[in-house]
Amino acid sequence: MATRTKKPLSDAAQAAKEVKAHLSKAFPNVLFSCRSESFSGGDAVRIEWNFGPTKEQVKTISDRYQDTYYNAQEDLQEYRDKVHEVQPDGSIRKLPTASFVSESRRIYYSKENAYLSEPELELAKMLCALLKVEFVNPYTQLFSKDYNIADQCVNFAARLIYKTSFPSDKIKITGVKEREGVTSWASSDPHKAYEILFDNLGGNKQEGSAPRSHIWEETVPEADIDSIKLHMIAYNDRSFVVYGERTKELAETLRKMGGSFNARLKHPKTEGRLMGWIFSNKHAEKIIDKFFKNIL
Repeated sequence: MATRTKKPLSDAAQAAKEVKAHLSKAFPNVLFSCRSESFSGGDAVRIEWNFGPTKEQVKTISDRYQDTYYNAQEDLQEYRDKVHEVQPDGSIRKLPTASFVSESRRIYYSKENAYLSEPELELAKMLCALLKVEFVNPYTQLFSKDYNIADQCVNFAARLIYKTSFPSDKIKITGVKEREGVTSWASSDPHKAYEILFDNLGGNKQEGSAPRSHIWEETVPEADIDSIKLHMIAYNDRSFVVYGERTKELAETLRKMGGSFNARLKHPKTEGRLMGWIFSNKHAEKIIDKFFKNIL
């Protein structure tokens, strides 16, 4: 029987993998999604995350993995010089790159309105209360009755969040206050005039430590739940698998926690057949708390 050889990662896929590792180390309390894609005009790495660092902070890490830049003066895309780095053994390595690298900071978009996020809407109401302006709708003007899109409370709130760096991806905004010595009408840069008050619900792990939800990417812990042996392993960048003997006895619990049973999976390490429960990464924390808390 012929053995199947594993295809090497494309440059974009390798870039996405390295970007995620660097970002997870720099911001250990934030879960990043780093996806690669290829198309006729090149390839790309798409980075997404909630709250956490600002886009500018992420770009200081991700920008070196993009091998093109936009020349606005001549309206064309130009290639950069390849980025190289020195390895611990003294050798020189060329970084994997993609034609485009995009950074998208999501702030829990509302199910009712795809263009508004709930934290932005709540902050908009808090800003209206602070400035003693009656909140009528998300487009209520904060500083003038004349139409100005920049002064609409929800746009002002969105720019304030956009400029604020948060310590984790689990944030509850509790209020807003004026900064001392700054005029409150400085709508051109809300971050200089106002400060967001918030509760950090995502812990406070130190920079450089592995985020808890990523520990299982390197190891496959075993949990003993009433003599049922459970394993947990990353399946790809967006999902993980819980598997083991007699998981049928936990079927109802695993299903309620967001899992879906699949008997035709492929083990990500051995490439052998794998039967198990597949979950989105967003369920990682509650699965760890339920079954693997005493191990990790």
